[in-house]
Amino acid sequence: MKRFQKGSLIWMAALVLGAACLGQVFPKLVQAGTVKGTVRDPSGAPAAGVLVAFYPGLNMDAPLYAEVTTDKDGRYELGLQKLAKPVGFSGVIKLTNCIVARDFQRSLAGFQEFTGTPTNMDLELRPGITLSGMVKDTNGAPLTNAEADIRFRSSSAFALANNVTIEFGPRPVKVDAQGKFSIPALPQGGKFFFQGSISAPGYGVKWVGLNAEDVQTNHYEFSAFVLPKADRQLVGYAVDRDGRALAGVQVHCAGLGQRQDNSHAQTDNLGRFAFDNLCEGPVTIMATYLGPPDNRVNVGILKSSRADAQAGDKTVILKFDVTQPDDGAR
Repeated sequence: MKRFQKGSLIWMAALVLGAACLGQVFPKLVQAGTVKGTVRDPSGAPAAGVLVAFYPGLNMDAPLYAEVTTDKDGRYELGLQKLAKPVGFSGVIKLTNCIVARDFQRSLAGFQEFTGTPTNMDLELRPGITLSGMVKDTNGAPLTNAEADIRFRSSSAFALANNVTIEFGPRPVKVDAQGKFSIPALPQGGKFFFQGSISAPGYGVKWVGLNAEDVQTNHYEFSAFVLPKADRQLVGYAVDRDGRALAGVQVHCAGLGQRQDNSHAQTDNLGRFAFDNLCEGPVTIMATYLGPPDNRVNVGILKSSRADAQAGDKTVILKFDVTQPDDGAR
């Protein structure tokens, strides 16, 4: 059986980066158990050639993502691994893990949630949902470099009992030459909802939300996703109460349909910040500044500022209620 494993937790990326900086290419992994089982189709027959994937929750001791393909008898064996020395993370701990079986040819799916690492788990395939759609630009031409990153979340009583809903795969899907995409073999029923984004380089983003219980058939086709060009720039300045430039201010830009990969900036010595590749429309600018140190406690004071703007504006002003020391006091 073929097997592919990769880190799927947020802190995994940080660990790999840190290891690379130390001259180590891969972090050390240790065994985290083995899960075996049989996958059967709706008739009860063994399902051969089905992808079986383990999706971890978000906690320090969770195994890493792993996948295998069932053999001719529908059997699978997942050898799980985890980080020998995991790096900590901040956020809600999610204890729910799951195993998903997907037969792409027949759009069948099996799903089981659990905590810990069981040693045996059989899965039954049931009719799944196929999500499809098309991505265009504002002129109606297909965007052939677009990507659909639509994942499913479990909202079952089991997941809620084990600390909030949790997001599972699949991986992003690229559109074809006509700008179309199809994602088959997704779990069906009232326990799931689908959420994600449709994006393309140089264009904005459309967000997707759909409850599985609202899908009345095994196939759901979205209305065409129309992505606007991300060709606007926004420029602004951060100043203190006297109108003097503030350097080192952390600035965040957000707006409906705006890309997330260029949403942060920092002001330069002239207090200037800029955001490129924005789509036309309203945006909100939010900024934080660690003000000048207080001589008594020698720490900065966190200040914030906010402004509503339009993509393309060139003179957005963020004003902070601080006074900078004069040159002689710096």
